[in-house]
Amino acid sequence: MILLLVAIILVVGSRDNKIKKTQFFSSYIVYPYVKSINYFQTLKSKNYEIERLTDDLYKQKIHAGLLKTELIRISSELDLKDRWFTESDSLFTSLNIVSTKVISNSFPVHSKVLIIDKGKNFNIQIDDAVISQYGIVGKVISVSLTTSLVLPIVNMNATFAIMNDKNVQGILNADYQGLLKMSFIEKNSDISAGDTLYTSNLSEVFTNYYAPIGTVDTVFMAENQLYLEAFVNSFTQINNLTTVFVIKKENTK
Repeated sequence: MILLLVAIILVVGSRDNKIKKTQFFSSYIVYPYVKSINYFQTLKSKNYEIERLTDDLYKQKIHAGLLKTELIRISSELDLKDRWFTESDSLFTSLNIVSTKVISNSFPVHSKVLIIDKGKNFNIQIDDAVISQYGIVGKVISVSLTTSLVLPIVNMNATFAIMNDKNVQGILNADYQGLLKMSFIEKNSDISAGDTLYTSNLSEVFTNYYAPIGTVDTVFMAENQLYLEAFVNSFTQINNLTTVFVIKKENTK
């Protein structure tokens, strides 16, 4: 109706009058209307852009938060390793430790054993503890004159008594794929993801000192509902070892 009314107004009158009316409508009605439409379209486009940027900012904040968490985790792990390096200097001085080379490390992970280049010729014995520069590796299970066999923590047959820094005790073992797990943790124990794990004061292999193992990944209820269990991230990468250290028993001469 409005358009029809405008059309009637524009066609009525003389030629000059029509031109004036057309100029009036163009300047004071059509142009402002078109300008308003363009303004609102621009505003709508900017609102979309603001929403997109807000969404990107939110994603960036989440990403930054994840990076910050990862940085804290890495810093914590580096701090733990630095502390172990510092403590290992005095540990190596106070204990009877032999540096050895790994000459075989090729067995499947679930049955992996390491062969090292020293044996009875360096007074190495069965059940001597074995560590790396990062922490626990395993224990000696067989000795010949010039070599020894080491059972590492990733072997399914290996079990070690371990604990966190709040003295929560458990047993370290590995599954068929070599994934480490802390088992037989008492319910309601003070243990959580990120805790550092050490060899236990109850260990018969690692005695008179605590060797770091790794950190707790996740804690969950065991299938039997009687204990807690936790997946463990090891500090020592067994497959990459070229040098390990055997801690000989105090009565070894």
